Amino acid sequence: MVITDITVTKRGRYSLFVDGDFLFSVDGQTVLEYGLKKGLEVDCGFLDELQSACLEKKARDKAMDLLSRRPYGERELIDRLAKDFPRPLCAALCATLRDAGLIDDRAFAGQLCEEYGQLRGYSARRIKQELYKRGFDRELIEELCAPDEEEEVARARRLIEKSYLRKLGMEGGPDKVRAALSRQGFSYGTIREAMREYITEED
Repeated sequence: MVITDITVTKRGRYSLFVDGDFLFSVDGQTVLEYGLKKGLEVDCGFLDELQSACLEKKARDKAMDLLSRRPYGERELIDRLAKDFPRPLCAALCATLRDAGLIDDRAFAGQLCEEYGQLRGYSARRIKQELYKRGFDRELIEELCAPDEEEEVARARRLIEKSYLRKLGMEGGPDKVRAALSRQGFSYGTIREAMREYITEED
């Protein structure tokens, strides 16, 4: 088999033709690395290796683009990349990125705990749910979301002051606020303690 033509595409890639037929497109770096040129004799093994290298580079470029926009957990990034690339390739790539320090589940999960707890006022239970959705390891989640009743009460109070303070003075308001906090994952004991300073008497 012989490379019979290499043409530039509108996207700046290179279309590879072997024995007169279009095979696949490659990037400029791969053209240089593999010494691709018209008239080069190739075999199936070489073409398979070339195609794998191109696919891996496309997956890595996609991963780096995603990571440039925001942090990702390893499982979350694998799932995102697997929409466009083979999952085994995505898993291997993400393991490499993790080893290079470009993915750090502990740091990212800790950052999310801080954001959900301090800025959004989520309960520990809801924070766990959010972290589970992102695919973080269960042991890591349990470690980062260890029970802290004082902090839970403080989060519930911040949420009351941010979203529910007016409702407490309305008819049936306290019950509605309790229900709202319960939906956010706060326990009955936490809700009772958090509301103690806002109402003079519990229903």
